[in-house]
Order: sequence, then structure tokens, then C-alpha cells
Amino acid sequence: QPAKNFLLINGDNESNECVGYDINNPTDPVREMWRERFGQYSFTSDFPAITGGGRPTVSRVEGNEEIFGFRHKNVAFFGLDYPAGDAYLTSKNAPQDLNVKFVEDTLASDTSCELKSIVLFSHVAPESPVDDELNDYFKRCGELPILTVMGNAHPSTYCLTKKDERLSLTVEAFRSG
Repeated sequence: QPAKNFLLINGDNESNECVGYDINNPTDPVREMWRERFGQYSFTSDFPAITGGGRPTVSRVEGNEEIFGFRHKNVAFFGLDYPAGDAYLTSKNAPQDLNVKFVEDTLASDTSCELKSIVLFSHVAPESPVDDELNDYFKRCGELPILTVMGNAHPSTYCLTKKDERLSLTVEAFRSG
């Protein structure tokens, strides 16, 4: 039974480290199984009233449902598919990085510059083309605070880091003891 308001971020343990993963094909059995089991979920109940209530609609990239996003109270949330190591999306075999395209299309749809903040969820830090899309949006609409929540950084410290208006937070079990 699905957990309440639970969305899963894809990482290398869910894809490119699995037997059957094909770096040359985005529709191998491993990714299809992940998409079937985890890539279809949306929010199952309203958010708490203290966060503004309501139930955002989750948008997913068709055929690559592990990439998703939603908007809640003028904050854009992006779940990006950046596993550690070699992967189809980040290799020379991919026609384009679908993470970048999804971020670009989503930010382009905010023609009246209503966003107040952006949150990125990813297994590892998003690649620089995502930053390029964010910077294009900021040129048009003004700089916004960004929170990047990632898992696989294995840092020596788990303190929140800040650079300009960009915060990064690593949440993972590795070395957490």
C-alpha cells in the first residue's frame, strides 16, 4: 500500500548498479520495473494546513517518470534523475538530458515570475546545465533561494552549506553514525 505523500528519488542503487541495466537504452527492464512500481505515484492526501494545505499535482516526464515536479505555494519542487556514476541520462548516449529539459520547460511556464523559491531533490548534485536553466530564469525574474537536497555526496560533514542564495543539504545514512 502506498505511503502517504511519498515520492521516491531514483539513484544508482535503483538503476545503473542493477543487473540488466542498459546504459544505451532508457527502457531496459530495470528502469521499467522502477517506473511501474514507483514512477506513477502522486500525493494521496492533502498537505497539513500549516503548510498551506491542498494537494499539488505531480508532473512527470513521460517515459522517464522518475523525473518529476510539482508546485506548492509558489515554490517549485523538482525530483531529478541523477544517479551516481555512469547513467543513460548523463552519458554521451542520451540525445538530451531530460532533467534539464524538464526544468527548462517548467521554469519557462512561469511567465509572470511568481516563484518565490526552488527545491531540487536528487541523488547527487544536479549537473551544471540545470544551473544554466536556473540562471536563465533568474536573469528574467530575479534571483531566488534554492535548496538542493541530495543523498550520495558522502561528505565529511553533514552541515548545511550555503553559496549565495543556494543551500545544499545532504541526507543519507552513509557515515551518519
